[in-house]
Amino acid sequence: WRGSAPGLRCCAGMGALCAAHCGYGFLVAGGAELFPLFASAPRPEGLGLTTDQTGFALSPLSLGLIAGSLSFPFLAARHGPAAVYRAAAGLYFFSNALMPQLTSAQRLGALPLWASVVAISLIRSLGGPLGFPALAVLLNAALAVGERPRGLWNGIA
Repeated sequence: WRGSAPGLRCCAGMGALCAAHCGYGFLVAGGAELFPLFASAPRPEGLGLTTDQTGFALSPLSLGLIAGSLSFPFLAARHGPAAVYRAAAGLYFFSNALMPQLTSAQRLGALPLWASVVAISLIRSLGGPLGFPALAVLLNAALAVGERPRGLWNGIA
């Protein structure tokens, strides 16, 4: 913005980063809410799982959350935060695109269904702990244009 204070000028890519953060947050939260509904929906639209089975289907998410959180610093140092975000978003969208195919795995039997559910849950669970910190690091880098940092995003410098 011409004539505005230096701290108020738009940084290159700031709007795209903010839109990516908001959009990705909406999709991850939406996916987290929709999977239990899909799992408990009656067949043939859903998987027709009981409440206990739906909880069991969600349990692999915790392993991916821990693994993603612990591996992010190493992956970001080796490949960069932009590459980590692209990989996390790709894995997340790929796994969500496969989710409706679980009804096909269900027709093959219980073992293919649960193997598919666990695999998709593990892949899905890497999206958040890898994608959101990567976006925060990219946003901080955009905020710290020049020699004076303009602030922190989620406390990450």
